Amino acid sequence: MIFRLLRAWTRAFLRKRLWLGLLLVTAMLLGWWNRDPSLLSQKEPSIEVSSVSPEFVWRSSLERPGICRNTQQGPDRLVDELGFICRYDRVHLNGCCAVHSNTTVRHVCTGCSEESCCHVWEHCVSCCLDRQHRFPVLKLVRFYRSARPIQLLFHAVHDQFEFCTSKCRTSSRSVHHENTYRNPKQKYCFGFYQPEVVFTS
Repeated sequence: MIFRLLRAWTRAFLRKRLWLGLLLVTAMLLGWWNRDPSLLSQKEPSIEVSSVSPEFVWRSSLERPGICRNTQQGPDRLVDELGFICRYDRVHLNGCCAVHSNTTVRHVCTGCSEESCCHVWEHCVSCCLDRQHRFPVLKLVRFYRSARPIQLLFHAVHDQFEFCTSKCRTSSRSVHHENTYRNPKQKYCFGFYQPEVVFTS
């Protein structure tokens, strides 16, 4: 009696699994039959980064903008896009520094080394914006845009202000063993070379 029940249950179980298997195979065949053949021929589009990169232009300081971009990141000073450093209370409504103020200075490279590394971030940006650094900056932009792996950040910059504010930020090139600055006194760099390692006691 038990053997007969067990055999009947086994047959029903196998029959159910057989139907489920046939149903699954049928669904797969229908899906394959109704596929869109164009999807098989499509490839992931390859994007040439150089083709979508904006043109980099070194803007002349003679073209004084009606509205200035500025950094507005330091506790009491900022740099406008013409390279002037001024206090927050010496900024015009258009974002440009008041150039006739006796506290406003331009293209400050004080505290910057020959490797173009500076102690103060605003000095790094201001010094980088000096026209005397035009050719090194243009060379760096070309280098970063052709580098592999692709330096996406430098593919997005349009002019020297965007480049300098981005390049002067500390990065992996500014640190030693990923946890200490290579040179704590000159950690903001806009040049090609990274700061020399200075060991402090």
